[in-house]
Amino acid sequence: MTPEGIKERLLRLQIGVTGMAVLAWATVITGTWIVYPWYRETIAGTSLAACDGLQAPNDKCSPKEFLLSNTSGNTSDWHEFGMEWKEHIAWIAPMLATAAAFIVVYYGRNLVADRRLRTIVLELFVGAFLAAAIAGLFGALITKAAPVR
Repeated sequence: MTPEGIKERLLRLQIGVTGMAVLAWATVITGTWIVYPWYRETIAGTSLAACDGLQAPNDKCSPKEFLLSNTSGNTSDWHEFGMEWKEHIAWIAPMLATAAAFIVVYYGRNLVADRRLRTIVLELFVGAFLAAAIAGLFGALITKAAPVR
C-alpha cells in the first residue's frame, strides 16, 4: 500500500471510530436521561397496591413498579437484576469505544506496523459491541415484560 493510501484509509478509520464513540455516548446519555425516567418514575407509592391485577403498567403503576409488584408472576428479578445491569453495563460501551478511538487517533500510522495495537483496538470495539448487545437484550426483555407506556 502506498503512503497516500495509508493516509487516506487512516483518516477514514479515525473519523469512523470517533463517530462511533460519539454515537455510543449519545445513545447512552439519551437512554439514561430522556427515555428511562418514565420507566423509573414512582406513581403507585411504596405499597405497590395500584399494580394489583394489572396485565401491563398504566397511569397508576409505572413499569418499574409493575415489575417490582410481581403482579404477573415473579418479575421483580427483571428489575433488580436485569434493569440494574442494563443501566450500568450500557455505560461500558461508550467507554470502550472511546478508548479504541483514542488509540486510533493517538497512534495513527503506528497501527499499520504494530499488530498489538490493532488487536487492542479490535478487542476494545468487540467489548463495546458486546456491552451494547447485552444492554439491548436486557432492554428488549424488560420492555416485553413491562412495556413503557
